Amino acid sequence: MSKNQSKDINNKVAPTVFKPRSFQESKIDTPVANQKTVIKVKAPQHELTRIRQSIRVQDNSIGFEAAKLEADDALQQQKIVLNNRFVLESTLGAGGMGTVYKAQDLRKVEASDIKTAVAVKVLNDEFKSHPDAFVSLQREASRSHILSHPNIVTVHDFDRDGDVIFMTMELMDGRPLDSLLRDYSGTGMSLDKAIPIIEDYCSALSFAHQKHFIHSDLKPGNLFVTDEGTKVLDFGIARISNVAAVQDHFDAGDLGALTPAYASLEMLNGEDPHPSDDVYAAALIAYELFTGNHPFGRLPASEVRDKKLKPKPIKELNKRQWQALESALVVERVKRTQSIEDFWNAFANKKRLPIFRFISALLLIVTMWFGYNTFIAPSEMSKLADSNFNKANDCLTKQEAQCAIDSAKAVLKLNPNFTGAESLLAKAEKLKLAQELMVLFADVHQCIYTSKDIVCAEKALYSMQKLAKNADKTLNAEDEVSAFKERLTIALALESAQKCWQDNTFECVIHQSNIVLTLQPEHPDASSLKQQAQQQINQLENKRIAEKKRYDALMTKANGCFELQNFACAKQSADKALNISSTSEARILQRSAEMAFVEQNRNALEKKRTQERADSMIVQARKCLVKKQYDCAIAKSESALNLVPKYLSALETLKQATEERQKLKTSFSLQ
Repeated sequence: MSKNQSKDINNKVAPTVFKPRSFQESKIDTPVANQKTVIKVKAPQHELTRIRQSIRVQDNSIGFEAAKLEADDALQQQKIVLNNRFVLESTLGAGGMGTVYKAQDLRKVEASDIKTAVAVKVLNDEFKSHPDAFVSLQREASRSHILSHPNIVTVHDFDRDGDVIFMTMELMDGRPLDSLLRDYSGTGMSLDKAIPIIEDYCSALSFAHQKHFIHSDLKPGNLFVTDEGTKVLDFGIARISNVAAVQDHFDAGDLGALTPAYASLEMLNGEDPHPSDDVYAAALIAYELFTGNHPFGRLPASEVRDKKLKPKPIKELNKRQWQALESALVVERVKRTQSIEDFWNAFANKKRLPIFRFISALLLIVTMWFGYNTFIAPSEMSKLADSNFNKANDCLTKQEAQCAIDSAKAVLKLNPNFTGAESLLAKAEKLKLAQELMVLFADVHQCIYTSKDIVCAEKALYSMQKLAKNADKTLNAEDEVSAFKERLTIALALESAQKCWQDNTFECVIHQSNIVLTLQPEHPDASSLKQQAQQQINQLENKRIAEKKRYDALMTKANGCFELQNFACAKQSADKALNISSTSEARILQRSAEMAFVEQNRNALEKKRTQERADSMIVQARKCLVKKQYDCAIAKSESALNLVPKYLSALETLKQATEERQKLKTSFSLQ
């Protein structure tokens, strides 16, 4: 979590997840047992969403089932899953380096871990484009085992999913200090609230400095306040001090990841890192905690030096505390407090206890402890055990199970042989189990009858199974979840059957109806749908058989006409067959008849034209015959016979012309 975090990090943050580029949503609203069952199915199509089929392999363990439910729930709610493992649930904060999300670790869910939530930092596009960004994140993860300290956030690992670089770390319950300071803007915190925060981050910095790591970007946004204490974040850009024996070729200073309002003058000038750089930032934050304001109006150290600004004294601090804070706020390193230990010791007025005083104090404590355990403790412990036992009984009567358990355990810790304490503890634990099962059973009912959410119901049931698998409440819940799933299955199958009916896919109607009838053999709607679908199938089959007979008859007729060269008849019959069934056989016959019909018409036309020319020749031949031009008549007749062989009129004209010409020749010969 870096600068400008705009949201509190706690369990009340409104969920904000990656928005997929597109999704498909279907809704089923089908009456089942006088209720409306609404099922929403959303299928994200984001390149980071990879809930693969591997999560659905055959594994019957309770832990695996829980992980599967988490994955299904993520898919249903369009959440993003990194590396098929981390389900991003809500945004915790955002800064210059990246965005931090609350996430569920499916591996921890599968392993039935008590704490399954983690924080995931995803690098921003602007920062991950820097060539050393990946190295920075890797350094923060690798340094986690070196910087293991109660006041330094625990980093688990770093990884990448495609081009998404991310890091996982412990999930904390609380608020970042920059967010907390906004509540005290202009006023500041009381000393009793502020000093423990300062002590915690000074302790963390002291530990890091001992390991030769300088944070280099300490600011309120990199401090997180929890009920257990304050923790320091973002050691990924920490720099190794020049006194370290270990060398690192990677220098986080190259990233330019510093905040001018909290950076020392030497950091702004690009000088080597020094513990005093963190001292300057620590003092600035302390001043803000006490007053609610930055001592120099958030100006960088270079301007503070040039303008010769001095911090305004804080009246709530005593002289010693103010001198310690003022010395740490000096702009020049050489004049500034050199170590975080010196700053805190001066502020808290910590001095070394002389060895003889330490030994005397230790002897006094040992003597007092011996006297207490010998003379006072037994009687007081007996009274305390009786008091706790009475309290346990009272809590049990009031049905306050946890109170009864704690009190009974306190009794047994004081006196393991206390009569009735073990029995009372067993009753309290039994009561607690019954109460927890009752709450979860109510959750199952809520999921089923109000939310209509099967994933929600199965998660509540899983929690019951973990508590008491064979308890009556658990078995009853299993029955109700099973019945709910059956109702959903029936609703989905009936809706699918109705859709299949609208699409006239009656085999599908029968299939979906059979799904319902397998669960409820006497279901009236499914039985009716199946019966109607079967009737439709029978009617369609009868219609198909009748049309097949008509088709065959038409094709037989078309083939017969074609053989008789009645191509018009063949084409007409083929056309009718195609209206029944568009087969290749009918199409080929139709085209063949059509082509033959055209050819037949073309030949008839040509024959007609030839006949007309032959008739014209005969007319001319007869005119020649009348004029007794017998050679002309013979020539025209022969031309007509060339056009129409065996043309009767042409033969007769030719014969007549030939005979007349012969008579004429004979007459000439006689004369």
